[in-house]
Amino acid sequence: MDDGGRFDWNADAFAALRILDDWAASHDASILFTPWEIPVHWAYGKGEDGVFHGAPRDIPAFVKEFVVPLAEHLLRDLGLKTVKHLVLVNEPGMSGPGYGTPPGIDPYEHYVACHRAVWEAFERRGLLLKLIGPDTSTSTVWAVDHFIDRGLDLSPYIDAYDQHHYYGRFDYLPPNPLSGSLPLSDVITYTEKNARFARMHGKRYWITELGTFYYGWYYGDVWGGCTHEAFLTEAEFIVRALQAGCGGFYRWQFTSPGEHGDGVWQFVDTVDGSFARRPHTYYGYASLMRSTSRNAAVWKTEVSERPDFSRHVHAAGLENPDGTRTLIVINDHNCQERIVEICLPEGWDADPWQRFLDDRVRKMVRSEAVVTLGRIEDCLPPLSMAVYTTRRLPDDGLLPQATERKPEAR
Repeated sequence: MDDGGRFDWNADAFAALRILDDWAASHDASILFTPWEIPVHWAYGKGEDGVFHGAPRDIPAFVKEFVVPLAEHLLRDLGLKTVKHLVLVNEPGMSGPGYGTPPGIDPYEHYVACHRAVWEAFERRGLLLKLIGPDTSTSTVWAVDHFIDRGLDLSPYIDAYDQHHYYGRFDYLPPNPLSGSLPLSDVITYTEKNARFARMHGKRYWITELGTFYYGWYYGDVWGGCTHEAFLTEAEFIVRALQAGCGGFYRWQFTSPGEHGDGVWQFVDTVDGSFARRPHTYYGYASLMRSTSRNAAVWKTEVSERPDFSRHVHAAGLENPDGTRTLIVINDHNCQERIVEICLPEGWDADPWQRFLDDRVRKMVRSEAVVTLGRIEDCLPPLSMAVYTTRRLPDDGLLPQATERKPEAR
């Protein structure tokens, strides 16, 4: 869209969406779409205070001339089958360029009114695109608290509540003075509270951007976001957030411009133009994603480990819609193995299990898992993720196979 508010329906981005839609349809995936920000043509713009206010200045015109034509183009002109949800604006912040309003206009009231107008327009025109909000930027900031203070309710107009998460670190690690962070236990406290609020209002709760700044970003180590430690921090958050009631995760980010910072977080390397796989993120998320499915049921998983000052083993169980079962177990200890005993839920020991292991060196290493009397006993390496699953895929045999470690001769 240009500064005059005119769409370019022939833009490359729409052609790319068609390719993504075909891929998503063949992989049982869905697409969450966002225009990222309110186009300049529709925003309040720079006020007398010199601040650019990003919220739409005329909600009815914005909905009629931008949101509805965009949605109709996606769903009807392009015929996209997997675009199911819409985030109106990324990380609104309720101030400045994100979703700021001029003095005297409350941004929270404006935000809810805008979502109501979009929801009503979609209902009238039969557009099967559901809204998500409030898309707040961190685990500790929750715009819903401000809605409640004002007697506002976003629930009637959205399908799910969401926010972003970047500030986790392992519970035993100290703060990094270069970036804000919280122990994951504190982050999960926020997650649990917000997921409970969503459930009480009949809504789902998702993390629609996921990563960690602890190991670096545009500051500190610019390669920190693609390290094994960063991946495992994200994986542990997913495991613990599943148990806390979070139902979906969108990792930031699968693809990105070829630059340091955001660019190194993706699964393939565009920074150097090689398109090589980033081993820690690519294979780590592959281990997670090939063994899980949308709409899986979360089961409480019991895992025992040796006593310590800190808990280092975390686990979640999933029952996929196809009837397969998956257990994700994390050992976040930096230098110690963990002998674990996993108690399977009743009936989960009927099918054979296999294990995929990711640690500092090994990626997606496959082995058969032994189940004895409804339990799996295993030794998890330091800083590792083990994915146990009954799901079998045709290419499992192509993955690296585990080799037994033999005692050294003395």
